[in-house]
Amino acid sequence: MDAMSQQLVGQLPWCHTISIISKCKVGNEALYYAQQTLQINWSRAVLAYKISKLTNE
Repeated sequence: MDAMSQQLVGQLPWCHTISIISKCKVGNEALYYAQQTLQINWSRAVLAYKISKLTNE
């Protein structure tokens, strides 16, 4: 994990981090969700919905 990713993960609530790690298979995908969660302030439910919506398309 690079320094930027570590900084993002350090800012996320633990439950968000676990959701991203467990559901994203690609590093860029996980980074995208971490960035969006911080910028838009997604709740855990919204984050889970967004991840599931993308993976089901």
